[in-house]
Amino acid sequence: MQPSLMILLGQLMQIGLCALALLDLSAAFDTVDHSTLLDVLQKRFTVSDRALNWFSSYQSGRKQSVCIGLDQSNSTPLDCGVPQGSIVGPSEFISYTEDIEELKIHTHSLTCDLYADDTQLMSSMNSTVESQLSRTMCRQFSSGVHDGVRS
Repeated sequence: MQPSLMILLGQLMQIGLCALALLDLSAAFDTVDHSTLLDVLQKRFTVSDRALNWFSSYQSGRKQSVCIGLDQSNSTPLDCGVPQGSIVGPSEFISYTEDIEELKIHTHSLTCDLYADDTQLMSSMNSTVESQLSRTMCRQFSSGVHDGVRS
């Protein structure tokens, strides 16, 4: 059983009421800006020198085209996106988005679980704070979208 489900069930059994918000980012891996990712790796995770150059070369020069039947479009350079099917892609995405936990969710007793492009926000409550928590979750998500969560 997943750890977040265990936490949720434990809270439900102890307190009687809990909330779970599942955030699903559409085309999430396609939205990772290469220059921002390199900046995050360098400043937040202190990746430097050869390792940073490797990440840079891994992202540079990527192109995409579309094939329909026997017809193929011209290639277009990519400045965003990480390969989903690769081993490195999910790690790059997590590095890019892990600061979502800094949206002050812990000050509102919310637990945040991240796995690749899936995010879960959870909290337990009693019935007197249920509506307050719902408003808090909505407000935190809305302010995050408008105040700098990369899209």
